[in-house]
Amino acid sequence: MTMRMRTALGAPDRGGNAVRASLLAAIAAAVALAVYGLVRYPGLREDAGTWLALATFLGIALVYVAAALSLSRGRTPAAAIARGFGCAGGLVVGAGWLLIVAPVSKTFVFVPLALALTAPVATAALAGRASGDAPTGRAAALWSGLVGGLCAFIILAVVAYSGDGRPYDPQLIRDFQASGSHDLAAYAVGDSLGGALGMLLVIPVVALALGSLASAWTAATRRAPQRR
Repeated sequence: MTMRMRTALGAPDRGGNAVRASLLAAIAAAVALAVYGLVRYPGLREDAGTWLALATFLGIALVYVAAALSLSRGRTPAAAIARGFGCAGGLVVGAGWLLIVAPVSKTFVFVPLALALTAPVATAALAGRASGDAPTGRAAALWSGLVGGLCAFIILAVVAYSGDGRPYDPQLIRDFQASGSHDLAAYAVGDSLGGALGMLLVIPVVALALGSLASAWTAATRRAPQRR
């Protein structure tokens, strides 16, 4: 009996340790990519807006670290459910952004955004049903947003660096000419990194908002039959 109790308590904690280590490693990779951009593209360092964006990025990264350290400490079955469903949902969101490297990415550009909207809802609903409570669904949705936001940032940054910000569409070129910058590649990469930074912030916020609604609805539907 004692051994089974220790196993039941230890498994969620070990899962939390693994998730925490993975998330912190992803955050470190995102920071390394941001620093790499400044080193590879000197033109980025000449723009004052870059340093404001970098400060914003580092602030968001610290929030991610705090979330990873706090949310991954739960030892309860509900915490393990939230981590499991949330990480799976986040990986689905991140996988959607891989379409930007596919030849059909222009055709299916809506897919990553659609997954960022629907995956947290499904994650929260499934986790809420599995655990039987709304807070677990909300936690799972937040996990999906954190994992999905990091995946999106890393993918977008790698793609930007690998192609020097290409393709250079006409609007980007017009903006570059009006900016006074002298390095088109640096300008294009900076524009792409700005979009990646936006995803790092927006995806968790949207995931938490939609996941909260989904988990509340799931809890309400579970209570409805009991009232009748």
